Amino acid sequence: MQDMIIAVFDTVSHAQTAVDDLLVCDVPSGLIQQYCLPLGADPVAAIREDNAYHRPMGAWTWLINDHPPPEDVKTRQAMMFEQCRLRNDSAVVTIRAGRDDPEGGLRRRILRILADHAPREILAPGGRIDETASRKTENRLDPSAFQTETPVEMTEFA
Repeated sequence: MQDMIIAVFDTVSHAQTAVDDLLVCDVPSGLIQQYCLPLGADPVAAIREDNAYHRPMGAWTWLINDHPPPEDVKTRQAMMFEQCRLRNDSAVVTIRAGRDDPEGGLRRRILRILADHAPREILAPGGRIDETASRKTENRLDPSAFQTETPVEMTEFA
């Protein structure tokens, strides 16, 4: 688990949106796993194969290069996705980003993308909680965080 980034999200849908952004930003789907997090459970303890889920395959998953799980677990993981979503469970997303990333560029990109989705917490390699998520949430609705720009003039065309 040393090279693994762990993000905890409030809902399965919230986690799926973050995973979709990771996939669109060329993070390989083989590095990403999602797990159901029942109320009150420890996020690290929830990382078990029998707790893994994957959304059902469709056109969208094909477009964003979301590879399906192996055939023997595909149905079980799709069913787990629906059950967790309907129960409104939290979710744990894990991304392996260490061995193939000696310079740390992929890791930085992953942390930036995850921070854009403001997960409850991000556990970075080494067991430290990454503060990127809390900073992002903290400044989320603060108008001073936005730079002012010159207004654009509207021109009407006849």
